[in-house]
Amino acid sequence: MVRIFSGRKQTEVPEYHRSISDSRTGVEPEKKRLNAYIPFRNAWISGGLPVACDLIRAMSDDGIKGRPNAVDVQDWQRFSHADILSQMQNFEAIAGNLIRAREQPVAQRTDLLRSACPEIVRLIETDRGLSGPTIFWGRSVNLDEFTKSVIVDASILETILHLGGRPTNLSSPHAGLQHTYGYLFSLIETPFGKKRDRWVSNTLELSLGLPDDVLGPAPKQGTLLSNATWLAGQIAFQGHDRRSWLQRCLARHVSDPLKNLSIDKMPGVRFTEVVALPLAGGGKSPLELVTDLVELPLAAEKGFAERWLLVYSIHDHHKSSPQLVTLFTVTDEFVDALRDRAAKRKRSDVRLRYNAWYPRMTQGHYSGTITLKARETR
Repeated sequence: MVRIFSGRKQTEVPEYHRSISDSRTGVEPEKKRLNAYIPFRNAWISGGLPVACDLIRAMSDDGIKGRPNAVDVQDWQRFSHADILSQMQNFEAIAGNLIRAREQPVAQRTDLLRSACPEIVRLIETDRGLSGPTIFWGRSVNLDEFTKSVIVDASILETILHLGGRPTNLSSPHAGLQHTYGYLFSLIETPFGKKRDRWVSNTLELSLGLPDDVLGPAPKQGTLLSNATWLAGQIAFQGHDRRSWLQRCLARHVSDPLKNLSIDKMPGVRFTEVVALPLAGGGKSPLELVTDLVELPLAAEKGFAERWLLVYSIHDHHKSSPQLVTLFTVTDEFVDALRDRAAKRKRSDVRLRYNAWYPRMTQGHYSGTITLKARETR
């Protein structure tokens, strides 16, 4: 049993299970990562170091904030990666504090996030660098296409971009940082639920046969962004040299079970929209908007409605390297709709989707061609 708090009341629940509904999958019950309270110097404190992102800070017996000794670390490892991550309201509370501090300099907001959520900050800082996961991502818009609402408050997004060492362009931020760490602190409701649902739910791991922590806020190996980049890049970069470069850069920095996942054996389809865009010096070059859909091997067996993983990427042949934009799970009906769209090979309504942004696509719609082909498996 793992001790958790429901409001102010402390309750006991089974270590790995709790029945809740999920608006994205329509499955009830479904397992969610929960907020664990683990032993820390004879006191129960919120979530452990890498897990809780809670406003309640770890205190030693003498009342001084501290980090655990070796015995406490063993306790943390025993609990924190077993499907017991923080409840959503912790991210909500931290987001609210950052928003209220929006008038403060970004350095002060960074300190606030580091104090409230040290492990998330460590993950973001780990992802920095010219050979880290951030180099494989493009840019996105910070506006939800369904609700027309700002996805991540500017004060939060600026703080995350600053920590990640990326330009603080709030109108078209780094897609990887926004769609992972940014989404954890997004407050908007969409027709598909909260943006963070994809990371606080372990549905994707269960559908792939992975340990529950791999694509969550506290992975035992790697980081949220590096693990998500590996999974998305293995799919989107298939058949391109960018894939081998991703493997060289990230192989030592991602989860072992994820590296051992036989992604190339999973069937799927690739939906490609191509437009010819003018170049500054004259002529045109093709730009590909690629939607890869991979069938999740265990989703149907688990009873999940969303049985496909969608990975969206952009390949500008003038720039040579494809860029990741996002990844999330979708239903059979979604895939069927894409198949129907591909039935008409030439269209005049080709556009960026899934909050993507690209500087060469400034108009709303373009004329282009569409292809749909089965994903190569081996």
